[in-house]
Amino acid sequence: METFNEPRRDHCHFRRNPAPACSPRVPRNRLTQQIAIHTAIGPEQFNDWQERLPVWTAARGDSVPGNGDRRGAPYWTTLPVLGGDTPETTYDNGLISPCLFSVANASNPRTPVRKYRWNTVTNSTFTEGRLKNVSVSGAVRWEDKGSIGFYGAAPSTLPGSFCGGVLEPDPNRPIFDPARSDLDLSAGYRFS
Repeated sequence: METFNEPRRDHCHFRRNPAPACSPRVPRNRLTQQIAIHTAIGPEQFNDWQERLPVWTAARGDSVPGNGDRRGAPYWTTLPVLGGDTPETTYDNGLISPCLFSVANASNPRTPVRKYRWNTVTNSTFTEGRLKNVSVSGAVRWEDKGSIGFYGAAPSTLPGSFCGGVLEPDPNRPIFDPARSDLDLSAGYRFS
């Protein structure tokens, strides 16, 4: 239903020179910006649901099980015998709410995609002195905040059992996971 444009990546590179008593690999540093946008949602699926809705809402069970008169309770608002949701609840919660959320998000940035990332990696081997043949390496990674969900939209004004309930997320109120940092260190020794 949705298509996304390719993320844009802008790179900045940084270099440093380590101590003269070691033979370094040039550290690689990268600052990356990526932006993903909700660009389109097709109306085909929603239109198909709307065409089928009159059939779904008109279907009825038998007044006496097995007599075939189709004058009993409507399937649309009747709870299944084994429990669960009515077809109406399933339609509103499982189909319409996600569709409306996607429509509301069209042309907005995808907030779960962390906009900025930075990482650096280095490896150095000492060539003289007490630490000769010892190598040390490290990596640092940082990534910007990213959303992990959304707060609920305003309560529903639909008639019936949905009135007052929160049926869909609010695309303008993301819940953010904070920025993250990671550090990796390692050391080694070459026997020769």
